[in-house]
Amino acid sequence: MGQLQSTTNVWLTVSPLIDKTVQRQLEIHWQNAPKNNNQNDWLGIYTTDPMDDSHAIYKVMVDQRINGDNLTNIQFPYRNFPTGKLTQECLGYYVAYVHNNLIFAKNCMKNNPFWMENNLPIIGDRPLTALVIPGTHDSGSYEKYDPKTKDVLKGFVITQDESLYNQLVYGIRYLDLRVGYYNVTDSDVDGGGGGRGGDSDKLWIVHDLYRTDVTLRSALEQIREFLESAPKEIVIVDFHRFVNGFTDEKDVDILKSRFREWFDLVSGQLRDLMIPFSLGYGVTVNELIRQNKRVLVGFDMNSRKYLFSELLWPNVRHQWAQTDSMDQLVKYFDRTLCPDNRHTLRSAMAELTPTIEGIIKLKYKSLRSLAQLTNSRYGQWFGQRWPGQCLNVVASDFFLSTNIVELALDLNRRTGRYSNRFFP
Repeated sequence: MGQLQSTTNVWLTVSPLIDKTVQRQLEIHWQNAPKNNNQNDWLGIYTTDPMDDSHAIYKVMVDQRINGDNLTNIQFPYRNFPTGKLTQECLGYYVAYVHNNLIFAKNCMKNNPFWMENNLPIIGDRPLTALVIPGTHDSGSYEKYDPKTKDVLKGFVITQDESLYNQLVYGIRYLDLRVGYYNVTDSDVDGGGGGRGGDSDKLWIVHDLYRTDVTLRSALEQIREFLESAPKEIVIVDFHRFVNGFTDEKDVDILKSRFREWFDLVSGQLRDLMIPFSLGYGVTVNELIRQNKRVLVGFDMNSRKYLFSELLWPNVRHQWAQTDSMDQLVKYFDRTLCPDNRHTLRSAMAELTPTIEGIIKLKYKSLRSLAQLTNSRYGQWFGQRWPGQCLNVVASDFFLSTNIVELALDLNRRTGRYSNRFFP
């Protein structure tokens, strides 16, 4: 059957909600359904690109809802993306809006390893500060959910389901990393992403005071592997905080030694690709790719007295509401996103922050339940409420439960049409 052009949008996400038996359930979302939609309009999930309204493995009726979503019973599997041979592709599941027995709109669950390269005609002459960049919050605090786990604390420290490499393959281009220094001697500790812990690894990725199973070495190896697999993509690696072994250490010489150890690890993996600060915030994407300088490393400027290098940039400024209230989060972004200085890198931290009191009093189930509240609003927030020219990085928890990569691509295309009006 034929297809119609429309402004109706449909997309799939992966729910962050879990229980002992079900996880990674696909969610269907639709926006701007036809105004004359009737009781027979429906959406379906397919396992092949739908050419007509047959062969759907799951259906949900629209019931005259202009915008809506539906949690399905279909579980989206984890993917092991290869290194060196990446392809952009749909990942086994498609969604279609069916109106009057015609495919009115469709989409698929996809990765986006080359979105910058594919959009160079639009973004190439713009600096990173003038782009909408999909990011993750506490990017290194990732772990596949284990239904057998009894560690309740993990519900409030694990923020992602996907490795750093997978995050980048899906299209994330901003990583928010925090580092701690530990005298770990257990050689059986898993360093995450293939890295191993032990006597040689003192630097680990943390979430506040919680040490993850990801070593800094493993995190850097994953970033390097992606950059080598995608030679025209740029990644912002923001070392936002140094905690255990840094903030509690008073000896200046020890601190200098630990920061130097951190920098040696970072530069050992990334030096040839690191963007020197001397290029400035106005350097364009095209110029960075031409020079093969494709990773911007942010560093806590309060620590410059212990370590200085022209390869380190000031931290990306977090636009962080620090609230567990949806109303307060929206009010904060209403107040701060658009009037902000657009000449530096900044990140809208689009997640709720639990309080210690709230955790103790069981106000929330986990970070996953909080992510479900915010992430379901991304289409309305970043697609409609706050214009693309107000945004830079948008960082999320459990990013696959958002359509932030697709939103960023659309916003970059839209703002690209009149970028000279908004970006110097």
